[in-house]
Amino acid sequence: MGDAQVSEMHCNFLINRGQASAADIEGLGEEVRRRVLAHSGVELRWEIRRIGVAK
Repeated sequence: MGDAQVSEMHCNFLINRGQASAADIEGLGEEVRRRVLAHSGVELRWEIRRIGVAK
């Protein structure tokens, strides 16, 4: 998604390949959450706290 990707070494890490925006990282994380829920019924939760206001 943009310049963001899920780590090939550890699926719990999202990587900025250089030009990813915060929105790219957030969008990728939400897509991962959506797919896991659809595939397995498991609802993943963010372990981070977001600070700031979404634009």
